[in-house]
Amino acid sequence: MKHTRLQHHIRYVDGSLKTVCVTAVLTAIGVRNEAFRKTWNGKRDVWTDVLRRNGYGVRSRKSKLPKECTVGVARRYIRTFKGDPKGAKYIVRVSGHIMLLDAQGYTVVDTDPRMRDRRLVEKIYMVFDKGGSWPQ
Repeated sequence: MKHTRLQHHIRYVDGSLKTVCVTAVLTAIGVRNEAFRKTWNGKRDVWTDVLRRNGYGVRSRKSKLPKECTVGVARRYIRTFKGDPKGAKYIVRVSGHIMLLDAQGYTVVDTDPRMRDRRLVEKIYMVFDKGGSWPQ
């Protein structure tokens, strides 16, 4: 999937940010770079709102993972998720970073890749297109 990669985080006077990793993930999903100004507003992540405004559904899948789960373990669990829409992607949030995985647990976009990923998963979200088609 094509995506936009910023050179640096964009920091605004009000404390909000447009980060490199979130911008890459959102544009790979199909959200235009011009469709959002911020990915973090100084208090919380706002990229889930950006996805919903642009026609995507976002659902947490954290309860389907064991406690203290690493990204490497989460990849194996993603393969076992049943009942998720066809073509669903998974956004994995670790400390200060997010990445996009496909339904087989393979990396689609990661601006900070690791050979053996032992970072702890803070959140995991299934993202699906409410319109029924994914960009190619």
